[in-house]
Parts: sequence; structure tokens; C-alpha cells
Amino acid sequence: MPRRSESNGQHGIASLMKRVLHSIGRHAEARLRSHGITHVQWHPLFVLSRASKPLAVAELTRELQMDSGAMTRLLDRIENKGLCRRTRGVADRRMVVVELTVEGRELVGRVPAVLADVLDAHLSVFAPHERQDLVGYLKRMLRNGIVRRAARRPVLRELTCFSSPEDYALFFANSSAMADTVAGNQS
Repeated sequence: MPRRSESNGQHGIASLMKRVLHSIGRHAEARLRSHGITHVQWHPLFVLSRASKPLAVAELTRELQMDSGAMTRLLDRIENKGLCRRTRGVADRRMVVVELTVEGRELVGRVPAVLADVLDAHLSVFAPHERQDLVGYLKRMLRNGIVRRAARRPVLRELTCFSSPEDYALFFANSSAMADTVAGNQS
């Protein structure tokens, strides 16, 4: 097992993982531009697409680990593009809920394949068995992190394999948080 000092630095595991995610993000940003959104704008759209009902803005803010001011500005931009709408809660008018518009749902239907193409381009140098190995290693790392957090957090999320564009989109939507966790920037 390598010593801590060997895993740090420019070529350390956390650094390499963060650089890979950054590269994927840059390529995704370029591809998403043709769809009129940014990588950052994709995250709430994806979360909203998985919700069975409109989400409270506060819930979306927690899910994406953002501060409320940043979430408001992000939703302003997405709403101005006609991709989501915010309304007051029915039971509690103080609550603001957000949901996708028809245009937002249509966009969400197209984006996962674009993001899967970006990931496939990054993985093109791997043989199929190497991809499976990489997924296995990443799952083990993530499970280890989940187990370590379980004592502090009662809710655990399942990790799925990249067997479809939707699975990759789920990974991509959570990739920044995962990189920060692996890099030790978040407990």
C-alpha cells in the first residue's frame, strides 16, 4: 500500500481523478453549448427530471450542495431559457417549488446521450474489460466512502453501473461532489 506522501502531489490519485473529471466537464461544456445550456445548468435539470413532483427549491439546493443565492441565480438563468418554472407552494405559500417545463423535459431527454458520448470518448482507449475494471475500482472507492460516512449520515444512495446514458448522467450530475469527497474536501 502506498504511503500517504506517494498518493499526494500532481500525480496522486485524487489529483488525477479531479483532472479527469475536469477534462470530462470541459468537453461536456462544449457539447452542451449546442443545446443552449452549461454543465452547471444541467445538474438541476437532471435532478428535476428524476423527481416525481415539483421540488422545493430548498430541497434542490440541498441535493446539489449549493448555497441558496447561487441556486436562485442558476434557476433564474434556466427559467429565462424556458426550461423550468418556479411557483409558490399550494399548501404553504412561503415555499417555492420548481419543475421542468415541456421544453425542459425535451432537453433532458436529449442530453444523457451527449454526455455518454463525452464519457465514451474519454474511455475509448480502454478495452471492454478495462472499463469494467475501472467501474469496479470506482464503485469500491465510492462504497468505502459511503460506509465511512454511514455512521454520520443515515441515508445511503445506491451506485449503479454505467450501463445506459441515464446512469452516466446520474454519475455526471454527482461527479463534482464525488471528486471533492475522494479529494478529502468534504466529509
